[in-house]
Amino acid sequence: MKLWLVALGTLACASAHATPIVSGLTEVRLDEPVALAVLDAGVTPSATGTGTFDLNTLTFGFPITGGALDIMSGVDLFTLSADSDVDGFPFVLALTGTAAGALNATFGTDLFSEGLRIGTAATSPVLADVPTPESLGLLGLGVLALGLQRRRKLG
Repeated sequence: MKLWLVALGTLACASAHATPIVSGLTEVRLDEPVALAVLDAGVTPSATGTGTFDLNTLTFGFPITGGALDIMSGVDLFTLSADSDVDGFPFVLALTGTAAGALNATFGTDLFSEGLRIGTAATSPVLADVPTPESLGLLGLGVLALGLQRRRKLG
């Protein structure tokens, strides 16, 4: 019986869950050579919807309106790598082959290639307050233990 409880607790604690995001902001700063090449090709960077673009700093801002933070999932458009924190932008963005092909097709150019570093990014998601899988597992084990204890007293 004890081995079964240990296995159940381990399973409950080991399950991975994405953490819900309720709001926040992601900023992407284009590298100057990339921005100049894009401008020279006749493409004017701009943001749509509630996004912003600052031509002076070459920075896009995107509000985070929801979703889930899941460190196990991949990023389809960019490869991310950590770099030294440059002016508050700790992540380096490089294009995937899919993203480079889509940009070239959209803008009728051959400027973009897989692995091209296009800039840096910073993100500040606001996470929902949710119990961790570990605390839920421990709570479940506690309730189960109380139930078994009560059953022993009654039986």
